[in-house]
Amino acid sequence: MAIIVLIYLFSSSSFRAGPGQVSTTTVEAPTTGIILNNLGSTTATTTKPQSRVIEISAKPFSFIPKAIMVNDGDMVELRITTASGFAHNFSIDEFGINEPLSDGQTTVIRFTPQQKGTFTFYCDVGNHRGQGMVGTLTVK
Repeated sequence: MAIIVLIYLFSSSSFRAGPGQVSTTTVEAPTTGIILNNLGSTTATTTKPQSRVIEISAKPFSFIPKAIMVNDGDMVELRITTASGFAHNFSIDEFGINEPLSDGQTTVIRFTPQQKGTFTFYCDVGNHRGQGMVGTLTVK
């Protein structure tokens, strides 16, 4: 029982890796896709998730890029660099992400999306979201 609790704690908790850096450990899971063959029928396939590293720049009232696309089950690492002179954060409600971003630092957020769709990421500091500090994460 104690081993299971320790494994759960290490596989599902967030920890600070240093000033401005956050790491989240996730469990790898294969994804399933459908392939059309040349006869028009479908075949189910299983693919191994990909590791995706995405560089994001947090500037005054914007994230660059504004749109990110990943696959369901990919192991995603967001590296968000802030050099705006303002306090910011990075939030994606559906994945429970709400991390502060320190000016002049790179924050690393790791997660594995397990649901498909288009999700909004944003900064919830002050009125930054309303001023355009928002983007979309598409999981296909």
